[in-house]
Amino acid sequence: MEITDIITSAIAVLALIVSCWSAWFARASSRAAERQAVAAEAALPPPAPDVAWVARRVGKGRYLLTNVGTRPASGVQWVRTGDRSEGFIRFPDEIGRVLPGGDIEFFVVRAMGTPVPTELLLAWDGQSEPEAIPIPS
Repeated sequence: MEITDIITSAIAVLALIVSCWSAWFARASSRAAERQAVAAEAALPPPAPDVAWVARRVGKGRYLLTNVGTRPASGVQWVRTGDRSEGFIRFPDEIGRVLPGGDIEFFVVRAMGTPVPTELLLAWDGQSEPEAIPIPS
């Protein structure tokens, strides 16, 4: 065996070692990138709902119900449950289209010794089950 054969064999073995090391490093990098992608996806906030409501008090008995969703709401209706406290809520009978960021004004009449309503059940086109919206005190 000549010296050139020995050098060629040594270079081939060295190339094999470098190749194995880079394959291991690539696999480790791939796993780290996958873990990072999963963590980044978990950190994303959930998408905004199409229609969502928030009630806020703006006066003594005056409230605004705001559509904080991303789509307009139409056919909005107050669903009555028969609770005694619902008699103190004044909600519009006819509501047209409520755009995102749009408001519906309603009133809660407070009388001494009577139960104060704590939520409002709403239904709208595309929402078959009424959704309970908390009324702030």
